[in-house]
Formats: sequence, C-alpha cells, structure tokens
Amino acid sequence: MTFQLALIVIICGLAIATNGAGKSIPCCQQTTRQRIRGPITGYTFQEEALPCVNAVIFYSNGKIICSNPKMSWVKTKIEQFESSQ
Repeated sequence: MTFQLALIVIICGLAIATNGAGKSIPCCQQTTRQRIRGPITGYTFQEEALPCVNAVIFYSNGKIICSNPKMSWVKTKIEQFESSQ
C-alpha cells in the first residue's frame, strides 16, 4: 500500500512538472548559497515535492537560480524586487 501511494505521488509530481504545452517547469533539486549579482526579472516559490526541494527560483539574465528561502539575502532580494514593481 505504501509503495502504491509513493508511486501515485511520483506520477502526479511528474504530471504537474509540465504545463499544457509540454514545456518543463524548473525543479530545483538543490539550492545555492551564491548571491545574485545581476538584476532579477522575477521569482517563484517552490515547495518540497521530492526530488524538488524548498526553494526560491530567481530569474536573472535568462538563467534560473535556486536559492534557499531561509537565507536573509534571499528575503531581502524579494523585498527589493517587490518594491521596484
């Protein structure tokens, strides 16, 4: 029973990880401590759903950066972005 439940969760996670056009949505499997130096164009929150981890996904210069949402600089970067909008 536990195996079947785990299998269903994995299948649902894979289904959610693509949008209607079949394009993959980023999934951060780890985060970086590296600060973002360039301007950010957006961000999203990612909740843990293995193999994805809790993360803030920043978009900057055509790249995605997976950051730890508990880091103080991440919170500051979000506040700076929101105040500029």
